[in-house]
Amino acid sequence: GGEGMQEQSASTQQNKRPSSTRGGTLVNFRISPIFSSHIVSTPLLFYPVLPGIESRGPQKKKGKTNDPTASEDTVSDTLWQRSAQLGRTGAATTSMTAIAYEIDAKIRESEERMKRDILLRIEPLQKTLGHLVSQMTALYETVASVALRTPGRAEPQRQQSEQVSKPEQPPSPHPASPVPASPSASVQGGVAKFYKMEVEICKIKPKIWRQFLIRADLTFEDLHEAIQRALGWNNAHAYDFKDGSPFQRTIAATYLDEFVDDGAKHVEELLLEDYFERNEVCKYLYDFGDNWEHKVTKLETVERESHIERELLGGKKACPIEDSGGIWVYKDTVKIAKGKAGDFDPFLKDRVEEDGWDPDAFDLEAVKTYFDR
Repeated sequence: GGEGMQEQSASTQQNKRPSSTRGGTLVNFRISPIFSSHIVSTPLLFYPVLPGIESRGPQKKKGKTNDPTASEDTVSDTLWQRSAQLGRTGAATTSMTAIAYEIDAKIRESEERMKRDILLRIEPLQKTLGHLVSQMTALYETVASVALRTPGRAEPQRQQSEQVSKPEQPPSPHPASPVPASPSASVQGGVAKFYKMEVEICKIKPKIWRQFLIRADLTFEDLHEAIQRALGWNNAHAYDFKDGSPFQRTIAATYLDEFVDDGAKHVEELLLEDYFERNEVCKYLYDFGDNWEHKVTKLETVERESHIERELLGGKKACPIEDSGGIWVYKDTVKIAKGKAGDFDPFLKDRVEEDGWDPDAFDLEAVKTYFDR
């Protein structure tokens, strides 16, 4: 009777213990409810560190028999201790992660504050530097133009190449009869072909624009002069024309050297009809310091009397102030003209106030008096 009760008790204890099979060995152990999730979810974590467990089964202890119950007690105690260590490590890891997030947030906040401070300090310097660059560019171009007009100075490279002396040819015994000059293809019977053009300054809203007619057999130098007159620039800086493609290749310039795109012509040589018969748009860049970029669009082709060269049709808003710093400073000039408060450059403020510049002013009839011809 007593032996039967002991066997029943031992059997009951074994049934209460969950079992796990790993590596072909059945291991029974007791699990603390607190750490059961760690052990069940990561069983491979504990196998290498369990003392006395091999794939062959429970190990014998020195001086004792190979009692499965004793081995199971040792395994369950070891698992409980390991689970307790993992619990403490997990709590420490969670605390360190929270501290790391807090440090990262403060670092980011400091970086943003430094960026704002740097931008606030750099912005006035950028405006001042823009004014200095535009003034230096204007001075350089003025000195260069005076030097070229000085007697005894060499002519530009393009003119020198045209003046190269050619070997003299003996006079022909049969001089050719003079050939009458044929009229231009754009001018026939007193009627000429004209392009209706629209010019606007890029990257300014509301846009500053002009529309005019210009004869198709004129050159890009004539187009440059028409843009200057129509908008109100002072014709005091260098310029060039580029095509309307995303690459913006130079098509006409006032100088031709190794830095100019291949295929470009001098503004005096390229006719408007040679380009605008195949294209609708080009870009006109004026003042390489302030970098005023204009979009020139051919709206349509019309016929008019051939005795005129150009005619102004319309426009809106005033031309920006020359040498004011480009589109980067244009908004400041508008604010100054409208009496708004702000931290403006003193030199720019004096220019706007002295000139009495009004950004919305445009008198079509007044401009036509010196544009039309």
